Amino acid sequence: MLSENEVRGIADSASQATSGGVLSTLTDRFADGQIEVDARTGAVVRFGARYVIETPINERAVALLSRCHLREGNLLDELCE
Repeated sequence: MLSENEVRGIADSASQATSGGVLSTLTDRFADGQIEVDARTGAVVRFGARYVIETPINERAVALLSRCHLREGNLLDELCE
């Protein structure tokens, strides 16, 4: 489990890594409110299920990211739980 400081540090690093560019997920979020989580993370979860490999972090990411467009609650708080 990541601490809140670790999560915030990762988020800060990711935002700085774009060097003025915009992450495609953020672009999707601003464009129509939904993000394309299934292309990568969902595929990892499906392959894990197929080959009986646990993917708890990916499963949690899919659950959280697929709800981003709902604008309900604070997903960062949920991620830190």
